[in-house]
Amino acid sequence: MKKTQISLFLIKIQGAPKFIAKPEDTVAILDQAAKFECQVDAAPKAKLTWLLNGKELTTKDNVKFETDAKTSAAFLIVPKVMAAHIGAYTIKASNSVGEVEHNFKLDAFGN
Repeated sequence: MKKTQISLFLIKIQGAPKFIAKPEDTVAILDQAAKFECQVDAAPKAKLTWLLNGKELTTKDNVKFETDAKTSAAFLIVPKVMAAHIGAYTIKASNSVGEVEHNFKLDAFGN
């Protein structure tokens, strides 16, 4: 009986990040919530960095970061918009293959 050899190969395709959904310029009401959504396609998975006026945002800036496990959508949530949140935002997505960024603005008015 003749033996047949089967070889399996795993091909891993890598790609620089690209936006599927991008946050849009928004006008919010002071003391109310604002939410921004971003979806990125990348392999390997992209690291997301949110910036306000060129400074990286952290939870100390009174914002929240969430991810939807089903859709891989990432959210920046401002639970209570204050004057300090108004400005030019940037979302950066980067992996070992490349980087992409998108700019958007948040403005607000009193309630």
